[in-house]
Amino acid sequence: LALRNDNDLLKTTGLVVNGLGKDWICYNPFNGCVERLRPDAAGISRTDFTLRANDVGLLVFVCMDRLPDEIEFLKEWKAARGLAPLNAGNLESLVRENESGILYQGFHPEVSLSGIPNKLNIRIANEGSSPILIHDIESNAALSLTQPQILPGEAAVLEGTYQSADALEQGGIAFACRCETGGKQIKIVRFWKPLFTKPVEVVAESLEISTLQANAVIDLDLHSHLDRTLSFRIEWSRGEEKGVLEKNLKPLESRTASLVVPVASAGTNPVHVSAFSRETLLFEETFAVTRLPEGSSLARDSRVRVSVDSTFSGYNIEPLTDGVIDVDGVAWNNAAWASEESPLPHWVRITLPETACVSRVALHWSEGNSSRCGEVRGILGSGESVVLAPYTNENAAAKTEVGFKPTTVEAVEVYQPGRAGSETRPNLMWLREIEIH
Repeated sequence: LALRNDNDLLKTTGLVVNGLGKDWICYNPFNGCVERLRPDAAGISRTDFTLRANDVGLLVFVCMDRLPDEIEFLKEWKAARGLAPLNAGNLESLVRENESGILYQGFHPEVSLSGIPNKLNIRIANEGSSPILIHDIESNAALSLTQPQILPGEAAVLEGTYQSADALEQGGIAFACRCETGGKQIKIVRFWKPLFTKPVEVVAESLEISTLQANAVIDLDLHSHLDRTLSFRIEWSRGEEKGVLEKNLKPLESRTASLVVPVASAGTNPVHVSAFSRETLLFEETFAVTRLPEGSSLARDSRVRVSVDSTFSGYNIEPLTDGVIDVDGVAWNNAAWASEESPLPHWVRITLPETACVSRVALHWSEGNSSRCGEVRGILGSGESVVLAPYTNENAAAKTEVGFKPTTVEAVEVYQPGRAGSETRPNLMWLREIEIH
């Protein structure tokens, strides 16, 4: 099972597996984490999978009786970021455990926090008919054992902590012990590479901010991986001007912190932003904050949100509000947006950062491929959609100006009925830029 995280923050996905009917195992070949999936009374197993920001990952599911085949495959696999032999060692240990009635359960987060101790719990259960004696424990995590002897039907727990520096220095977390049961010596081994992240992630959607206002707003997305409240502060500076925002982040909370920065003069102003928890630096970047000239399109504010009914393969929505109208020398997929080529209606909606009174919209078409007719609509504060004005183009036009009665709206939508595109491409909506005034 391949998963992809398209977010700018680390994300954990909960997986529900139904209908396995018996024990399976799942493992992540890129970090060595392996888990035994045991269905509940309803036949359902659950597990979690965590990915870094903008990363891809892989989970492999194998039924217990096919583990020998998987081990042979891993011994020959040249990929998996060099961890294939370690994965094979983990699975070989799991086969020995299963044959001896030993159930290993490692409760360690796939995500570990840098700079602070991380908890590790290992539970070893006796599902056989003979007692188990645990000895010769080896690990680079500090572990303590609740009881060395495990009677049938009982379990022992090893508890401890590990630090990111120790794990990184040794390439990961290693655990090994010997279990004596039924006259046999069984060695349990596990090795995995935790995914380390800062206790708090701070992400900016863009380092380029555009505004028509005297104050620019810089939004930072914050996500806490801690089980306690964290106090943090965000500092900004622009020349001699400075400011501080102080907030608390609740356990495991995600929120947006908005900095309001005065931008007195037109043009681009560098604004330096740093985020701290006590004296620990969490984030540091310089933003290019541009005060747009008076009379600029409201759609040029970097906080607008653009949504569309569809997008033609290879195109994207960025050109619709980038302010670039003369596209000579611009790559085709950065010069315009195009909808999918279908006979259905097409539309573009631009949601403004604040409600605004608008009275004019300019539609810049791609290469004269103007829609033959359509409507400019306004989304009111109540959520109601109203027609601000229709538009028509009897002949191909590079630009269509649409004026209407001043109306306060939250968003502006440009609508094209089905098959109302240009004469040559009637099923397409093809725009270079939308201006809102």
